[in-house]
This record gives sequence, C-alpha cells and structure tokens, in this order.
Amino acid sequence: MEAPRKLILSLACLSLPWGGHADLPVHCVRHQVVGDWEFTIGPAGSKRSSCGHRKPDNPNAQPALSFLTSQGATTTMKLALQEPSAVTTEDGTTGTWTMIYDEAFEVKVNDIIFLAFSDFEFVGEGRTNVSHCDRTQIGWYHDTTRTKWGCYVGRKAGLAVPEDTATAEVADHAAPKAADSTKLALTTGLSEDASADDVATSGEEVSNEASDAVLAPDGATQQTADTSSSAATIEASATADSSADTSGAASSVAEADPTSSSVSQEIADAEKIAPEAEEMTAAAPEPASSSSAGAASELEVSSATSRLDTSAIDAYIAPKNYQPFVPSAGYDSPMNTKWQQSVADALNFLQLGWSAAVYHQHTGKSPRELNRLAGVRHNRPVPAGGFQSSKKKDVQAFNSFLGLKTHHHRTKGHQAFSWKNKEGKDWLEPVVTQGDCGSCYTISTVHMLTARHRIAKGDPAQIPFSVMFPLYCSEYNQGCDGGYGFLQSKWSEDVGLVPESCAKFGESTSCSALTECDMGSTRFRASNHHYVGGYYGASEENLIREELVKNGPSVMSFEPKEDFMYYKGGVYKSGANKIHQEWEQVDHAVLLIGYGEDKHQAYWTLQNSWGTDWGEAGFFRMARGIDESGCESIVVAADVVEEDSNEVLDNFISTLGS
Repeated sequence: MEAPRKLILSLACLSLPWGGHADLPVHCVRHQVVGDWEFTIGPAGSKRSSCGHRKPDNPNAQPALSFLTSQGATTTMKLALQEPSAVTTEDGTTGTWTMIYDEAFEVKVNDIIFLAFSDFEFVGEGRTNVSHCDRTQIGWYHDTTRTKWGCYVGRKAGLAVPEDTATAEVADHAAPKAADSTKLALTTGLSEDASADDVATSGEEVSNEASDAVLAPDGATQQTADTSSSAATIEASATADSSADTSGAASSVAEADPTSSSVSQEIADAEKIAPEAEEMTAAAPEPASSSSAGAASELEVSSATSRLDTSAIDAYIAPKNYQPFVPSAGYDSPMNTKWQQSVADALNFLQLGWSAAVYHQHTGKSPRELNRLAGVRHNRPVPAGGFQSSKKKDVQAFNSFLGLKTHHHRTKGHQAFSWKNKEGKDWLEPVVTQGDCGSCYTISTVHMLTARHRIAKGDPAQIPFSVMFPLYCSEYNQGCDGGYGFLQSKWSEDVGLVPESCAKFGESTSCSALTECDMGSTRFRASNHHYVGGYYGASEENLIREELVKNGPSVMSFEPKEDFMYYKGGVYKSGANKIHQEWEQVDHAVLLIGYGEDKHQAYWTLQNSWGTDWGEAGFFRMARGIDESGCESIVVAADVVEEDSNEVLDNFISTLGS
C-alpha cells in the first residue's frame, strides 16, 4: 500500500497584528540592508544612555526622533555595508558588521560600535506591522574603551527626509538632518547629560509593567499562558493580510515514510483523538482592496520619499514563499492525556532514533501553549548563498588541546566531550524551569557566561551571574516576550553582570533597584560577544566544536518542530509527520555543552530550560553535522572579564528605582 502523502503548508508570520508572543515586529534580511548608509550621530557623553528605550524594550513605545535632536548637535558618518560582513567608510577605513536575525545590525568601525534595530511602524486599525529596512530606530553607539556613549539613527544614502514632518507619520521615523557632514569625532562636544532618557516616546504611552508570565525554579508550579486573544487575533490577522501579495507562496509537501501501513494508522488514530482538530487550509489570495491601495499612497508623502527603493520596505508586505498563519479551532483546545499519549506512541513506533513521552506539565495545555513554550516567534532569515552549516562540510577537523586527529571525516573517531563532566568536574549551572516566560535566550546566555567564567578561573565553584538582571533590564531585548543571545551578550558587555544573589532566579519580574546588593570589590561583564564564524550565518560544525572545546559552552538556537515537545531520550532528529497543522515557526535557545557519538550517530549535548523532568534530566542530544532543525546555523559565544571597577554598571544601578 502506498504511503500516504500529507500536505504541509509553509508556516510563517505574515503581517500579523502585534499582540502575539514574539520580539520586535520587524523583518529585514541582509540583502535589504546591504548598501550605502548615512549615520546621524548625536553627541557623545561619559555616561551610557538608554537612548529613549524602555527596560526591557517595548515595541509599542519606541523613542521618537526628537529624542536624538534634543541631545545636541549631530554629525554624519557615511559608510557602505557590503556582503557578507565588510564595512568601508567614506575615507576608506574598513571594519565589520553583522545582521542580528531579521531585526537589527551591529557595525564596528573606527573603534566605534553601533547597534540599531531596523525601523517599523503599525498601520491600520488592526495595527499591522510594516518594516522599513532602509532606516533604523534610534540606536546606541560607544567607543571601544567604553568611555564615550551616545545615540544615533541610520538611513540608506539617498533617502531624503521630508521637510514638512507634519505631512505624514512616516516622516517622524526618518533620520533628522545632521548639523554637518564631518567625520565623527568623539573627543569633542561631550554631553555630560546624554543619559537623560525621560524624553517622551513616540506612539501611545504603554505601561512597562512586567508580564504576568514569570520564571520558576525547577520544581515550581508553572503559570498557564493567556490564550484569551486566540481566535479574534488570528481572524484579524487573516483580514489584515488579505491584500498581501502571496503570488509567490508555495506549499511544501512532506512525505511520511513509514515502514508499514500500521504506522500511518497510528498517526491517523492520534489525529482523530485530537479535540476539534481541523486540517489547515489556505484561501486563495484576494485582490488588493482600494483601502490598502490608499494606505500605500499615504507612504508617498513627497517626490523625495517616492524615490525610495521599495525593495527595502518590509518583506512582510510582499514576501515570497510565505503563507498566512491561520490556525484551526483545535489550536486553542486543551489536549488530554489520551491524545498526547497517542502522539507519543506513534512517534515511538516510527523509530526515529529517540524516544517520546507525555509530560504531566503539558497535559491540558493547548497546541498554542506548547508552541509558546517551544520558543519565541521568529522569522529566521537565510543569508544570500545560504548558511555555512548547510553547505558541504570540510573533511578536515579542527586542531585542539583534545588532540583530535586532523585528516578524517567529521563523524569518525570523535571523542565524547562534555563540560558537565570535564576532568571529573561539573562547570555548569543546574537546569532551571523557565515557565511561561520566553526567557530561554537569557537563561542560556547567562549560563554560558557563568560556565565560561568558571572555566577561565579553573574553579567550578565561582558564583553564578543573575539571569533576572539582564532579562528585565536590557533595552536590547523584550524581556519575557523574547530576544536574542547575541544581544543579551552585547548588553552584558556594554553594562555588566551582577551576582545571582543580587537578583535571584524567579524572584523578580521587573528591573528593580539593586542598590542594597553587595557586589564586592570586583566587577564582571561579558566581552568578545560574537557569532561563531564571525557574522550571522557563518557558523558550521567544525567551528562550533572548536569554540566549545577551547572556550566553553555556547548559545545554540534552533527551530523545534512539535515532536520535540515529546522528546524523552536518545539522539533527536525531527520527523517528517505533522502533528499540529497550526504549529508556528519559533526559535528556541539552549546551552551547548558537549558532543559525542552513539551507534555511529554524531550528536550535540545541550541543556534545556524546561526542568529536570523533561528529556534526559533536563538535557537532550541532537543530531550533529546535518544542521538538524537549523541548530548549527547561528551559534553565539562570549567571554567574561573581571575589572576593579565598572562605572557604567554602577551608574545604571544607581538610576534604578529613582
């Protein structure tokens, strides 16, 4: 009997009204950002500024451009961002840059480091997000000595600023005119009051109170995610997306390849038990309405802005190979134990090389809640030419102090390695439970820094760093609503780290005052934050192993399928079958701690943040060398430095609670 073929639609978030569990509502890919830029740079000050952003950042309360102009006279820097990671300034100085997923980019040139998010706005009654990849939000810059700090905004060269900023809302997001076009000089014109962050922000005022989703130490009861906005939000999403050009969208077909018809029956039986589960269907795209055409015309506020390269405008407006995310009613229906056990049984019958089980903490949850637990909604952009991890691997392995042989295939003769038991010592922090807070990126980042500090000191008893401090205080991420290990590493380098005792895990839900905490005479902060391989998309297996062995654990992100939620043990490889038709693409960050080989299957060893009841006592193994679930595409690393003082950290803490 021919194995059944199952239609699986490519799921992506297309022009969704803001309100879901995610990070910033912006989507820009590298080819849209590459080109000539002009940075309008505010005056430098001796104190670091939040540049008008909240702690943590709030997508609904981004700073207005008036914040930058209120700081004082500005200067302009002209530079070219080139593929894949080179920067050249107008005077020929060279540097580097990298994308940060699809939201931001960092530039290092002239001993200055720039970071900014791509610009976006909400339009229409449904507050559909529109990205503007040819300009940025107000961002941050500082010199490499961390003594001069300031704010800036970038825009593509040739993108004119409308003179009458009152004629259209889009004008308020464009870069202000610079006072001059001279080369940036950080040695003059210092503004000692550059850290005044109480300037009014654009858009509606939104309270920055912490989400009611909280972290919980391992063993604590997790709160149930709020799903009250489910159906109405998705219907609004589909309506808002009706004018999108989806002519290039294509459904992907995945074929289940069971060894017998009974396997297909197992899957079919599991689907029948699912409460109110419906197959996902895609409606044909409707012609653009007159209202959408009118909205588009409003963007053309002048002949100057009409010269804008439209390819740089939000890929959500005219994406290729995307389908709108339209879940069925079953997406919000609680799943009973019988249904989940049927799924686990079917997965085990397929003999994927790993075992599946039902977890009591998942019983009664809806697919949406499991989807949220699996990670934060991201649209992981693929660089031009693809990820290095997806290309043909070099058969020559790296040299390291492990004494690995050098001229052999990557899956032959590897030694097992783990920082959980290196030289008989455990260098890691214990497994924690993140609860309903989308904090995996912060947990994995801080646990990486704690482990690397211990390794550098040769002492596994060194105190851990606080997860809660950067989670709720970083302006570069969105707290429980998501973020990135790269940006959390950078923030910990820019500002600093505090001991776990100053802000204990699970005991805080806001960026609160730490003035009464005794941090001792030594200050700690991250250093050398980077993507393995040098820039976004450049990591691959050999480089990852080299970084892991020489320097310590790293942050590994991947895109879990729904079957991963049932993982109990073994070497995980995602199956071809679809369990929940509505499963949304998300990114989950974990701590890479080792690697090995089991029955000729190479694997990575990783620490999760779902408690010790999940997986192999809170850990799991994932197939290595094949970029399983995208795990080898984007890996982040950073180190830790000790200092006698950190004025930036002390100043930051002194302003909390004031």
